Amino acid sequence: MNQPNNSTGVHATGLMKLWPSQKKNQQDRVGLNNLDLIIPAGKTFGLVGESGSGKSTLALALLRLIKLDAGEVWIDGQAIHALDEKGLRNQRQHMQLIFQNPLAALDPRHSVGDAILEPLVLHNVGTAIQRRQQLQNLFELVGLGRTLASRYPHQLSGGQQQRVMIARALASRPSFLIADEPVSALDAPIQAQILNLLRDLQTELGFTMLFISHDLAVIQFIADRIGVMYHGQLLEQAENNELFSNPCHPYTESLLTAAGASHQSAVVNPGKQQQEINQGPNSCIYAHSCPRVMQKCRHHEPSLRYINKSPPHWVKCLHYEN
Repeated sequence: MNQPNNSTGVHATGLMKLWPSQKKNQQDRVGLNNLDLIIPAGKTFGLVGESGSGKSTLALALLRLIKLDAGEVWIDGQAIHALDEKGLRNQRQHMQLIFQNPLAALDPRHSVGDAILEPLVLHNVGTAIQRRQQLQNLFELVGLGRTLASRYPHQLSGGQQQRVMIARALASRPSFLIADEPVSALDAPIQAQILNLLRDLQTELGFTMLFISHDLAVIQFIADRIGVMYHGQLLEQAENNELFSNPCHPYTESLLTAAGASHQSAVVNPGKQQQEINQGPNSCIYAHSCPRVMQKCRHHEPSLRYINKSPPHWVKCLHYEN
């Protein structure tokens, strides 16, 4: 994948993460395999794939919450992979994560107001008075009443808890935000509220976002560009309309077929992956399940290639090697 023309946004190249079990050829935990990714500044990249495909591993790797074995991560021109401990700590306020389960992420001993203030305190942002004013602004920004600041996480509804997580992530005004399955545990009407809130906040604040989900309807609604992930690899990347109107990789086609006309879920047979990964290093990762498999697919690993540049569309499939 080519180097971006400017230094803003997110650019990751050659990402490799091998867990200890993988190094022993026991593929019981999915890592990353030579993965490339570009998210233009101010845009949303939707990452879709079944459970266990490595989506959350990628999120942690981009934020350097886990150590990569190889690869580079650039965020707004900053070489995240090369930062020392002090530099990384200073950079953390500019890149934040919204967790899937608010109750697991929030300390039940602290009020939600204190939870939102914590990033400001950790990064020494403003005075105590200024931070309190920022807290009020954040509650208004995400549509929460100020009186909720003194409450504890278990006293809030699921939608309110997720709004608290969004406020906490935005407290330090990050330029890059990762939302890891932020609406998967919510009812449909609350999902719609949170998704609309994130879109409105991105328009107002201008942050770049990686949005992770297994739900194709959610991804279609929120994302500008979409990546389809399978066992630690991005098999296809395209603009939103391009991917849904012209899916090219057989795995992408299988997701859309499994979801049906409404594109509601990208969950396919989760038991297939173990079978598929036992075919050796020099083969396509999807060869054992692909309806269009060729003989060379079992002996040659494809690379990520452009199939057209306007709109941008990349596919990792030997059918498009030429």
